[in-house]
Amino acid sequence: MATIEYDGSYLNSTPGKIKIACLVLSIVGILVLKITGGARYSHGDYFCYIASTAITLTGICLVLLLCIPSLQQNRIFLIVELIICVILTIGFVVATWDVFMGVWDLLHATNHTLFAVIGYIVAVLCGIFSVIQYAYDAQFKFGQLK
Repeated sequence: MATIEYDGSYLNSTPGKIKIACLVLSIVGILVLKITGGARYSHGDYFCYIASTAITLTGICLVLLLCIPSLQQNRIFLIVELIICVILTIGFVVATWDVFMGVWDLLHATNHTLFAVIGYIVAVLCGIFSVIQYAYDAQFKFGQLK
């Protein structure tokens, strides 16, 4: 039976820093799209959906790993985390490409707002960095499983 205790040293490890970076990038992407009005369009709405899912899943994994340190060495939990990282990587690739195409659509539309275009560009950057973070975390988890 696993005991519940707080282990703050996980935040200083590489996987802990990756999880925090993923959470921050997802939150920034959502906030920028909501503030600039880019979430009104279908491209921004899909990105917000993926980023919200990423916040939920990554946040749950982070809280579990902070409160139950024995999960860091649990093989089944590593496999679950690997699957989550792969799914979120694919989701962010699709969402980032969709938002990128949304920038192109907005630039060629006659009734676009500059703030929505800026929000889309920032969301694309957050999406690209999220893809890199989740892919690196998936590679790190896969290396731990070997």
